[in-house]
Amino acid sequence: MFTILLANAFSVLSSGVGGVFSLIHLLLIVYCFYSVWTSPSAMSTKVLWSLAIFFLPILGPILYLLFGR
Repeated sequence: MFTILLANAFSVLSSGVGGVFSLIHLLLIVYCFYSVWTSPSAMSTKVLWSLAIFFLPILGPILYLLFGR
């Protein structure tokens, strides 16, 4: 069962859909970094949000957009 799911995931990623999601994810990360570093927040807050965005690739930008702005 797991092999079928894994093979299906690879076929989705190689079909072009994965490329679109990767591009959206990259743009989201770039936007969040830009938003963090142009905000009037304290430097420590900027560093912490940047670390969260970098080390939590999906969750970090979402958390920043929900709670950091």
